[in-house]
Amino acid sequence: TGDRRKIGERTVKFAQSNTEMSQYGIFLCLGITMLVTRPWIWPSVHWWAGYRDGAIDHRAMRPDFRFFYILYGARYMQGIMSTAIEPKRKDFMEMMVHHFATVAVIFLSYMAGFVRVGMAVMCLLDVADVPLHIAKQFVYLAQDASPKEKDENGKVVGGPETVNQPMQTIADLWFVLFAISFMVTRLGMYPYI
Repeated sequence: TGDRRKIGERTVKFAQSNTEMSQYGIFLCLGITMLVTRPWIWPSVHWWAGYRDGAIDHRAMRPDFRFFYILYGARYMQGIMSTAIEPKRKDFMEMMVHHFATVAVIFLSYMAGFVRVGMAVMCLLDVADVPLHIAKQFVYLAQDASPKEKDENGKVVGGPETVNQPMQTIADLWFVLFAISFMVTRLGMYPYI
């Protein structure tokens, strides 16, 4: 029963990572689709063009941007609720602070009319999370779920503590992609914004 419980826990973790990967991926694609057609997307100085002199009212938000903002905020509100009702994990407080801070930043940028920079930041922050959750899924798949067996010497072999090496290698490659995307987007591009 201990093996089955571990397999069940891994299945739940796999499903959670799959859901997270899907959410981050969908929001990233949706945001990029809305941003690439904007004439002000690059260079970033265009994000603020006309803001101080009132030539462009940044609070007059396009309906698709408003929809994205509301959906993005709702996603993190859902994160607050699910973190609060799920079994408490080691990083409970960190996740709550993260979700509340994200909701606050989304709300403040929406109210202040910082829509252009807000959209860029929201898309930028989702890039690294997609390969991270793909890597985590492969880690869960790498944990071999074969039942424990005894070899000819009576030694227990197999079981959840063994690792499927090809799956672990794929997981490692996705972790490398995560690290690269994290360094480029969050350590390089985000401070620029």
